[in-house]
Amino acid sequence: MAKQTRGTLILTGTLAATVFVVAYLLLTVIGGFTFSPAFFLALAVAAVVALVLYLGFHRRPQRPVDLEARRGPVNRSE
Repeated sequence: MAKQTRGTLILTGTLAATVFVVAYLLLTVIGGFTFSPAFFLALAVAAVVALVLYLGFHRRPQRPVDLEARRGPVNRSE
């Protein structure tokens, strides 16, 4: 896994918490669920979102990029 940064973990947590709140409100208002089922279903949805974001932010690149080789030779005679 790539090095974890504090910013990506905070972003993952914030987005998962937002998804939890939205899912809970939708389940209670539109779905007609009571507290317990709505809470645990929203928690499951937020956990899946957090896992997907966590894995997405912390994947290693497929190949390392060599910027010097991509630029080509540098003309310094100008």
